[in-house]
Amino acid sequence: MTKLNLINKHWLNIQCSSCRHDVSVPVRKFIDLGVKDIFEVKAKSKCKQCGRKGDAEIVIYYRNEADVLREKNAAPDEDAASQK
Repeated sequence: MTKLNLINKHWLNIQCSSCRHDVSVPVRKFIDLGVKDIFEVKAKSKCKQCGRKGDAEIVIYYRNEADVLREKNAAPDEDAASQK
């Protein structure tokens, strides 16, 4: 299973297998919480929309600083606004 410290500059897109709700989270947040690998992320995941636990699909991807800045400056969509 993928160790998070090897992909610490990447992000995870975590999608609930049941209701398809998804969220993107920097890997660094999980490392800071003491999570060590993707298996542990999946096992501890809980959907904020439907409450289902441990049933997530995870995609690892890389976002550079320009991508993050562009997203921060873009107008928020309805889903992003509801997560705050």
